[in-house]
Amino acid sequence: MKVKISFFQKIFILSIFIILTTVFLNYIFNVFFLDNFYIHRRSKQILKISTEVKRRTAAGDSDLTDFCENIKDKEEINIDIIRIPRHDSHGGNNMMKGGIHNNNSTLPRFLKGMMQNKDIERMHREDTRRIKTFFDNISILEMKRTGIRMLFYEEPLDDQSVLIISTSLTAMKNYKREISLFNILTTIAALLISAVIGSIFSKKITKDLEKLNLAAKKISILDFSEKISISRNDEIGELSDSINTMSENLESSIENLKSFASNASHELKTPITVINSHAQALVSGIIKGDSLPKYYRNILKESIEMNDLATNLLTISKLSSPGIKLNQTEVSSLNLIKKSIDKYETLELEKDINWIFPEDDFIILGEEKLLKTAFDNIIQNALKYSKKNAIIYISSDKNKLKIENTMDCTLSKDKELLWEPFSRGENATDKSIDGNGLGLSIVKIILKLNGLIPEIKIKNNKFIFIIKKGF
Repeated sequence: MKVKISFFQKIFILSIFIILTTVFLNYIFNVFFLDNFYIHRRSKQILKISTEVKRRTAAGDSDLTDFCENIKDKEEINIDIIRIPRHDSHGGNNMMKGGIHNNNSTLPRFLKGMMQNKDIERMHREDTRRIKTFFDNISILEMKRTGIRMLFYEEPLDDQSVLIISTSLTAMKNYKREISLFNILTTIAALLISAVIGSIFSKKITKDLEKLNLAAKKISILDFSEKISISRNDEIGELSDSINTMSENLESSIENLKSFASNASHELKTPITVINSHAQALVSGIIKGDSLPKYYRNILKESIEMNDLATNLLTISKLSSPGIKLNQTEVSSLNLIKKSIDKYETLELEKDINWIFPEDDFIILGEEKLLKTAFDNIIQNALKYSKKNAIIYISSDKNKLKIENTMDCTLSKDKELLWEPFSRGENATDKSIDGNGLGLSIVKIILKLNGLIPEIKIKNNKFIFIIKKGF
């Protein structure tokens, strides 16, 4: 059985994981790197202080003592300048050349009492181990018996003095213990704060997600009544807007589909009824003699219209499917127009139509087969709805093609509605012109697929079909 984890639980678990990961990394860095990091920073600080002390010493600064006291108070760093006698029983001059440490890493006995640093005095009484660092003249002194550790700097200033700077590292161990305890307290506090904030934050988010979920469930059963009202400037707000838009588009598409199916059924019903009634009359033997050819012609005509309608419906379905791929090439529009005129030559001769062609061709980058279907519909419409003995004008330039014909009657219908499936003008119905109102819908889809912009203008009883190149 799959365990369901709420959004709040996921946020809380994620918060705990982040907090524990942070604490764990902090602990690892404290254990393995904190000592070296602290020693490195202290060493650089000591080197900076030594440079300043040497500068003040060389300049004979009278405030050197105050400077050393201030450093001791602020940074807990001890500064000693020890003057060594020129002659002593241990050979002071030789020791100055090799440093003030002997082979056992302890200070020479004769220095005892010459310094005010109690930590250094303690080193005389204990066995001390010396550990070198990355910096010259700086080492770590560790007293084996007590475990006290010091960062120790020594450098001869001249033949009779030595600069010694030291600071204790012992407090670092105590400080690390305090850090560990503090990390535990911080972890507990962070978990409590995370629980409170996560609860408030997740409730706000889950409330909005529940609205989205409810709307999505209603959309899944084609109920578009639920509108989401979420005012947020983030991804959830954008998602709510997208779902609202999707709901509106789906509702509109389904209504269009219902209307399309209804119109298609109506268009198919008429020829089917005619064919059915004529066939029954022929089978029953009622129709005889000279009336037979008329019935045969009517059946043939209606079957042709049904075939055209079915072909157009399949064409629209194919063109409307997502992911359609086009094999685009440069196509001559004049060549397509002349082929369409040849195809409908009978209609052209019946009306005695004349054509005027442009000098310049209108070249289209598109799929020739689809464009041929579009131009067949355009030319067929121009021929069907033109007056007898009329002239159809075709003009073009580099970016636009115009096909203009004078209509046989006035068109009062909104020209934009002519693009809708099964929509036909009054001139088609009044004159009983064959057609199903799908031609311009197919033309519009094809032209847009090929990056072209179709436009209709009606001026002075002239029907002007315009094709523009997309920019």
